[in-house]
Amino acid sequence: GDLVAQDHRVSLDRLRLFATVDLAGSRKTSADYTAAAVFGIDVDGRTLWLLDLVRERVEAPDIIRMLRRLHEKHHLRVLYVEDTGPTLNLIHALALADRAGRKLSNRDAVPRNILLSEAVDAGLPVRTIKPLGDKVMRSSQAQAVFASGRLMTPREAPWLQAYLAELLQFPESPHDDMVDVTSYGASVFLETLAADAARVSTAPTFDRVGPVW
Repeated sequence: GDLVAQDHRVSLDRLRLFATVDLAGSRKTSADYTAAAVFGIDVDGRTLWLLDLVRERVEAPDIIRMLRRLHEKHHLRVLYVEDTGPTLNLIHALALADRAGRKLSNRDAVPRNILLSEAVDAGLPVRTIKPLGDKVMRSSQAQAVFASGRLMTPREAPWLQAYLAELLQFPESPHDDMVDVTSYGASVFLETLAADAARVSTAPTFDRVGPVW
């Protein structure tokens, strides 16, 4: 089908679909949400389309289920999960404790590959993405993509009003999870365009010659 956004239209078949995931740092009610944004890259049109966004306060065992629902809905190529040591350590420890049917203990060993291993076992195409710099620095790429008119959002979506409000209020917004997933999405988008341009520039060229026999 076709997607209409901001007076533009694109065929979904033309988009390279991926998601970026920002894991909440704790389970407290006041903590940030775990957020996931689904993007599509139109390389020919050099535009980034924001297709879907979910944000929930979820327990560690529910993160895989949340990612699986997103993957099944959109058939994503890649799920990029934010790789921050303290956050992933917390998620890993919670997953281990839940599996053992007990509460988290300070003595728990925390193997760092638990979340990714479970995601791979669930058939999810998960990769980690490392945050570079602070949140404000990371958002500069997203701001540049926005300013150039290359980031498309739907005309209507249940999450759109809250999403735009957070972007406009950042860095003073109460939460910044939607800003984070947008920053990661812009980073993947720009890296994809750069990689495609590099492949084109290094492709062999051939001169036209006449018949040789």
